Amino acid sequence: MRSNGEVQVEITGSRQKARKKLREKKTRERRRRALARAEKKREMRLRGKPPISMKNVRVWKTFIGTVSTDKHKNSHFRRKKGRIQARLEKKVRRSALTYQRKEMTKKAGKSPRIALKPSMSMVSSKVVNWKSAGHIQRAKERQQLRRRRNKRQKKMRNQRFRRLRHIQGKFGRRQELKEQVKKMSVVEIKEMLNELKISRDRKMRRRRMRLKNMCRRKRRAEQMIRLARRKARHRRKKHLRFKRWLYKEAKGQNIDLDKKDKPKKIIQERVTWKRIWPKTKRYPYENEHKAKPVKFEPDVNSEAVRMMAETKYMLSETLACMFQYNVKGKFGIENARVLYPKTSIFLDFRYTSKIVDDNAPMEEVKILSRLAKIGSKNSVRVMFTGHFSGLQYCLTTQFSTSLADILNDHKVLPQAIVVHIVEQTLWCMRDLHKIGYCHLQIRPSSFSTLKENQFTFVFKDFHIAKTFSKVHNEVSNLREESSDNDEDENNNDYDEVRKKRKKKRRVKKNIIDPYMSRRQHFRSCRGPADDFESWFYVCARIVNAEPLKWEKQDDHFKMAMSKYEFPQEYGHPDEDIHGFMTSIHEYVLTVTIENAVKVAYCIQEILDEWKGKFKALKTVPWNDDGRYKAKIEKKEKKEAEDMKEDEEELKKEWKQWEEEYEKRDRDDGSNEKE
Repeated sequence: MRSNGEVQVEITGSRQKARKKLREKKTRERRRRALARAEKKREMRLRGKPPISMKNVRVWKTFIGTVSTDKHKNSHFRRKKGRIQARLEKKVRRSALTYQRKEMTKKAGKSPRIALKPSMSMVSSKVVNWKSAGHIQRAKERQQLRRRRNKRQKKMRNQRFRRLRHIQGKFGRRQELKEQVKKMSVVEIKEMLNELKISRDRKMRRRRMRLKNMCRRKRRAEQMIRLARRKARHRRKKHLRFKRWLYKEAKGQNIDLDKKDKPKKIIQERVTWKRIWPKTKRYPYENEHKAKPVKFEPDVNSEAVRMMAETKYMLSETLACMFQYNVKGKFGIENARVLYPKTSIFLDFRYTSKIVDDNAPMEEVKILSRLAKIGSKNSVRVMFTGHFSGLQYCLTTQFSTSLADILNDHKVLPQAIVVHIVEQTLWCMRDLHKIGYCHLQIRPSSFSTLKENQFTFVFKDFHIAKTFSKVHNEVSNLREESSDNDEDENNNDYDEVRKKRKKKRRVKKNIIDPYMSRRQHFRSCRGPADDFESWFYVCARIVNAEPLKWEKQDDHFKMAMSKYEFPQEYGHPDEDIHGFMTSIHEYVLTVTIENAVKVAYCIQEILDEWKGKFKALKTVPWNDDGRYKAKIEKKEKKEAEDMKEDEEELKKEWKQWEEEYEKRDRDDGSNEKE
């Protein structure tokens, strides 16, 4: 037997079920009707009928007619009639436009989206232009707001995806792990899992300790500070946007705003490639020895002997040196022997007399120190620096043989060594561009091997190396001067023109070099692009194992024209090498100040593919010992010949002086007799 309570529960449960079924039935009916309506609308759209029915149009027309025939001329009815008529005309106009557009698309056989809008002449002229100026303005504002909102949403969406991209355990990372695990053994997998587990536990422990040591109020305060910063930034941006909009509107209506209401112009700083390097313990020699200007330095003869050979000189309190040959002229490199109490080492002595500022170190010291800071392997190391007897100097590690001597001695080199030389020279140039300098004199004689390591090539000198910004400023100054000269030619007063031209800077003589870029022939170099072009000519000389066809020309214009024709005429019997060189040349032509380092990395990929065909180098064909001895003998012979010539000149001068002295004595004797 069932109790009354159980019966009551069953009845209530059945009622609930019935209600639920009824509710579900109603929702299904509602959905069915909505789908039917949508299907009907879609069919009407496909047929091309106007979206509003003519029944509604008739109703509105009758209503308007009743209002117009009414005897009461109340303003309320007139306004209502105008509003209704405008709304009706708007609907009719829209329906007519859509209908005609679809008809046009049917005839053209295109989709409605691609079809052009019908011209206004196609619409019946009875339709009144209901759009007022205010309505158009409001529509424009709504459109601007919609665009701004879409941009903001897109920005937020991109930010979210950018964050998700860096979260651990994403699909790409999982795929990489799967590929790695396939190659690993079971023991290696277990070790990797243990490491991951330990690192995760360490991170979680740190987080727990941080939260443990931080109270609730502090956590809340940090959250509120972050939120306040975000809100303040958003408000500031919104206010600046409003100021810009207000300024545009006022400008359109010729209204002057106050200084407070005007938006601040964002002044972009000029890009300068000169970087201030902080002082470090490792490289203190940059500012250790401050150079002092020497009196009457320009009057010193360029061939004057500054320091004699095989004599001891104390360059500083603790640095004693001896030189193998005389130190002459205003700049150069000589072999030096640094003397210590029990031992001595051989270094290269670089010197120059060009002193611009008291605190400024030697330009080569700047370049070499910055190359050392970025960890360049293709550069010499600076050991000592300072100034002595009107010279700025620096002592560096020694060179071995120059690339020009290697090419002269070995007419044909193996392909593996050719690729090695091309790669080493590219690395030298890439590291120099990384620190913001360009060489501007790249040729085979500007590269040489190190005495410590015969495989590595370095730059031998940086005589005319300049920063990117300095090169750019020099070109712009030349343009300004040329425009001033054009103005001077139109001036009739000759004296004024002559005074002006005296003050102007004179352009240096442009020396002809077969490895110059095309721009350098016309004094309009751009920096890294010219270095890459000169480097490509050096590569062509090494790869083809024959001199360039324009090496013996003496005219800038002819040499530049032959360089313009070079890419079309260039060829190599090996198809692979020809393909590599053409692809390198395509990259060389795209170099600018901004992408110089990136282009170097792209060329490096081509060289890696080229180098993959050969085995790793173990020996090189050039030997340092014989070359060094021959060089010393050659230099000694030259000095002996110079000494003989000097003695002969002195003898001739002495004879001339004696003859003049005898003539004077004769003249004096004849005068006394008279």
